Amino acid sequence: MADFETTTSNVPDLVWSWQTLDWQWSLVVQLVVAIVGILGNLLVVIVMFQRRSHSRSTDILIQSLAVADMLTSILLIPIPDLKTAPDTFWSEIYCRFIDSQLLMWIAITASTYTLVTVSVDRYFAIVYPLAFNRLVSRGRVAFCIVLTWLAAFSMCFPGVFVFNIDDATGSCNLNFNSPQAQLAFGAYTFVLRLVVPILIMLVTQTLIARNLFNESNRFADIKDEGVRSTGLLAARSRIIKMMLIVIIIYVICWAPNQIAFFGVTIGFIPFTYINSTLHRALTVLAFFNSCMNPVVYIMMNPHFREAIKDLCIGTRSRLGPLFEQKIEVSADSLSSNAIKLP
Repeated sequence: MADFETTTSNVPDLVWSWQTLDWQWSLVVQLVVAIVGILGNLLVVIVMFQRRSHSRSTDILIQSLAVADMLTSILLIPIPDLKTAPDTFWSEIYCRFIDSQLLMWIAITASTYTLVTVSVDRYFAIVYPLAFNRLVSRGRVAFCIVLTWLAAFSMCFPGVFVFNIDDATGSCNLNFNSPQAQLAFGAYTFVLRLVVPILIMLVTQTLIARNLFNESNRFADIKDEGVRSTGLLAARSRIIKMMLIVIIIYVICWAPNQIAFFGVTIGFIPFTYINSTLHRALTVLAFFNSCMNPVVYIMMNPHFREAIKDLCIGTRSRLGPLFEQKIEVSADSLSSNAIKLP
């Protein structure tokens, strides 16, 4: 692996040059996904910003998720790969941080763990509403968002050390020092990008579903609060179903790509898989995740549709959070199994 220090190149005539973009179907689809992702997530950001004074924790996190997906979409816009570069410090920097697509992977990882944070946020809001209302504030949600981005940067940073400029050819290559390093990197990325997020979201969504089922059974026996309780549960269930679909889309889009890459790093799949037709197809499938969430919001959240309409015609037909039911819970209401809307 080349050092970061500037050294004398073995091939003195190497200069900066880039490959010509080959507009195959995968690159065309990638560009379309990027444009749709930019426009869709920008719409979410604008809508949420317009109603920021009424936002609660989930709304703030959804806006952060849209920002991460929008940045991912921007970084998806195809640019030529580095063809040759002189063996210098700045060549190594470009190779390891830009040509390796490190910035895009940071945005993708931030998006993934923001989705995890949304799932955990909904779990505590529904299962422990008293503690949630007491402890969760805008400042703490903002702190969680900053922490998520710092964690995403930390998780992706080891990728810097597996790319380097080849002294002979001047190309930027993925290069492992040993089979053990290749296996360790593959396991590391597979666990952090796929296994951990899916496990956390699976556990929280299962516990949320169990809690909502138990609440629906309790509310069925409450005559005087039946209508309000049923309406509340329906609204909460709709948001949970929407987030569940978002999570399922994430798994469908990213699991094949990450499993295949893990298979390459452990030697189960030959290295020739990289840049093959299957690799391009699974990569395009993964990129679809960055543009799908706004579509889900529009299809499954009537309040979000109303907010888009209000944005277009310049009115505000409904105030309040778009992705969270504002719930006030007291000890007395819990003891009587009643959760009241303000």
